[in-house]
Amino acid sequence: MTPTHHPLRGIVLLLIAMLAFASFDATAKFLSTRYPVPMLVWARYTLPCLLLAVLFGPSRGRSLVATRHLALQVMRAMLLLVCTAAGITAVRTIPLAEATAILFVAPLLVTIAAGPLLG
Repeated sequence: MTPTHHPLRGIVLLLIAMLAFASFDATAKFLSTRYPVPMLVWARYTLPCLLLAVLFGPSRGRSLVATRHLALQVMRAMLLLVCTAAGITAVRTIPLAEATAILFVAPLLVTIAAGPLLG
């Protein structure tokens, strides 16, 4: 199957994604001044997990959570939790514009570090 090109659809989807990320950061900044960060991280992952379990659990059954690499999945989940907590704490303690600027510099830093680290 060959992909069809719809540039306008791609642009609209990219704008929606950018709006969603910006909304998440702004909402995290607002809520982190009123609620503890661990509670926000819990809500960030528990509520969508429950929603997806309700939507896909009946049709997928146990295969929805089955994995051959449990340790890697747990490590991935822990890293995601730490990154989310660090991100929410960051936007809580520094201005949102500065946190966003640092976030946009991250791919450049990874690219610069990749050469020396990976050879």
